[in-house]
Amino acid sequence: MENTVRIVKIDTNGIITAVPVISEACLSCSESSCKKTGKPFEIANPLNIPVSEGCSVTVATSAQAVSKQAVTAILFPTAAAIAGYIAPATVFAEKAFTVSVRIAFAVVFLGIAVITVLFFSRKTADKSRPYITGKV
Repeated sequence: MENTVRIVKIDTNGIITAVPVISEACLSCSESSCKKTGKPFEIANPLNIPVSEGCSVTVATSAQAVSKQAVTAILFPTAAAIAGYIAPATVFAEKAFTVSVRIAFAVVFLGIAVITVLFFSRKTADKSRPYITGKV
């Protein structure tokens, strides 16, 4: 999937910062604090397409990065919540736990998984940057 972004800053060391363009009317707008633009993020330019501040480009994210994000952001916390629901019955087999206790375990496991995903996503964010595919 490709999205249109507007480049707002190019650092001397080649780091490109862009904001997503929400509508076609925003393409010609030079206002960087407009509510119609999203939060700034960094993009890569592996194809060395000549760009400058203010120009609009299309960006894409690799399918591998999207798949990794889906697994880590959705499947891992879901599996952790399921494990939290099942864990009391398997670890403490001699005790009978109520559904409320099992749900509490599931919520705790889910919370731990979400915190883990947030922690590791901040450490690996640079490796899965969207990249410029062309100019608009």
